[in-house]
Amino acid sequence: MLTMSKITRLYFFLFFFTLQFGKEALAKELILEIPSASVRVVMKGGKVSAMDAHQRKSYIVSNSLADHLKKSFEVTLINTYNDAREPMFFILIREPSRPSSMGQGYCGAGYEDFLLLVKFDKKTFTLNDEYLLQSCLLTKSMRIEQSSMNPQDGLRLNADGSYDFEIVEDDYGEMRNIKIFHGKFITKKISEKYPKIPK
Repeated sequence: MLTMSKITRLYFFLFFFTLQFGKEALAKELILEIPSASVRVVMKGGKVSAMDAHQRKSYIVSNSLADHLKKSFEVTLINTYNDAREPMFFILIREPSRPSSMGQGYCGAGYEDFLLLVKFDKKTFTLNDEYLLQSCLLTKSMRIEQSSMNPQDGLRLNADGSYDFEIVEDDYGEMRNIKIFHGKFITKKISEKYPKIPK
């Protein structure tokens, strides 16, 4: 059983660990496959870089995408596909709600989840669109509806060349369909999975 003294010691250990290792703990890596190479995108020491597997050829990461990577502590590549013959990457990214809070205060230990659409064109990775999936700051909680533990299982290819998936609002069970078409998210409410609870 945790006593107050143990909790206090644990808190100070976590505080010390964050001070000592916080900067390096945010380092991350993405492997993105493009027609000509396998590109390693990393964030370390506050800088984002992208190079091929042999570290001979560098690529450009747009400022908007780099900003997300710098803040994030989890990055997951859900899927890669082509839209108008150009590689597109569907990425789930988790960021702290208040990066400088040290885990204290309102939403200090909370997080923001974004779905990102990243496009590769002419040696540049560009953030085409983003969708806020979960937010402590905005009290928003949604998740991708899927039949397994793999996020990519929820993504479906349509006959018109677009992709779609369903997300569920946790509080009320409202389901929405998100279509990815021409590098943008298009959202439509489709049903209520569970009845709303009267307030």
